[in-house]
Amino acid sequence: MTDATAPTTPSSADPAAPPPSPPVAAQAAVSTPTPTSPDTTTQTPPASPAAATPPAERPAWLPESFKAPEELVEKFNEYATRVAAEDSRKASLPQTPEAYEIKLPETFTAPEGIKVDLNPNDPLYKMAREMAHAKGWSQSDFSEALGVVATMRAGETAAYEAAKTANLAALGAKGPERIDAVTRWLIANGSPEEVKPIIATLATSNHVTFFEKMIAKLSSQGAASFRRGGEDVDTGKVTPEVYEKMSYGEKKAYAERMSGKAA
Repeated sequence: MTDATAPTTPSSADPAAPPPSPPVAAQAAVSTPTPTSPDTTTQTPPASPAAATPPAERPAWLPESFKAPEELVEKFNEYATRVAAEDSRKASLPQTPEAYEIKLPETFTAPEGIKVDLNPNDPLYKMAREMAHAKGWSQSDFSEALGVVATMRAGETAAYEAAKTANLAALGAKGPERIDAVTRWLIANGSPEEVKPIIATLATSNHVTFFEKMIAKLSSQGAASFRRGGEDVDTGKVTPEVYEKMSYGEKKAYAERMSGKAA
């Protein structure tokens, strides 16, 4: 009797069947994705740190204010240029104080009606020349300084002339004659050195009026004669020239007459 449960021995002539294939989903689960590689054909790999050029060692003689020797060379060239320019400037300067010319700059313009004259013999200019030479001024610098002084003096002169005009108007229509009369009286009674600064004050009406009062008082005592307000005031006194031409009798009579006036 044959056992129906016994395994059946496969025939050697039949080939072995292949194992069943896993499901598609299982294959996707176990599949490892492949990352996209960059295109190495168009990019340059970074340089290796070891390949960089090391910085040059700082020279011990280079000052701390310079980062590189090239900066020191640049500064030296600038310095050499300035020194050459200064040497050239000094060579063009007046070599002595006396070599500075007393002249105003070409741009100087005096106020209208004012004339500015520079006297080279003025002691002020001697001092100015010495100062200019000591400070290393050029002729142009010196002339500009003179221009400042001339501008100040011209302004003072203009102010004086304006005051003189105003005071002349205050003296009235015969102002010029009144000033002339006082001027001639001053000249007749003093030396030029004495009366010159006094005459300079006659630009004011108060000065002219004061001298007129003084002259009138002295004239009443026979001291002199003058014209006040353009009118002759005769005190009887004659000039030394006329007195010298008098005879003895005329001189005696004159002395008696003047003595009577003085009394």
